[in-house]
Amino acid sequence: MGLAYAIPTRIFSSTAFRGFKAKQDEYRTHRAAEQLRRVAQLPSYLSDETLFMTKLEQMASLLPKVKPYLSNAEPTRDSEMAPTGSMSEQQTNKGQ
Repeated sequence: MGLAYAIPTRIFSSTAFRGFKAKQDEYRTHRAAEQLRRVAQLPSYLSDETLFMTKLEQMASLLPKVKPYLSNAEPTRDSEMAPTGSMSEQQTNKGQ
């Protein structure tokens, strides 16, 4: 075992380092929890159902304009997993 490997291993396995790391982890956990509490108290920016549906329809109508640019892109996980054909064709193929 080389010296370059032995020294970091001894440091990371030392009791002092583990204590330091535990204190840092606890501090960061408490800090993250406090930030989440503060964010939870902020006003919500969710839109009502009609505004959401309007924006969804707007995005859906613009999708055909974007699709030509995606033809050279690698397939996404969703498109790889998407079923092809109608439901009756899938059931027919499953039975074969």
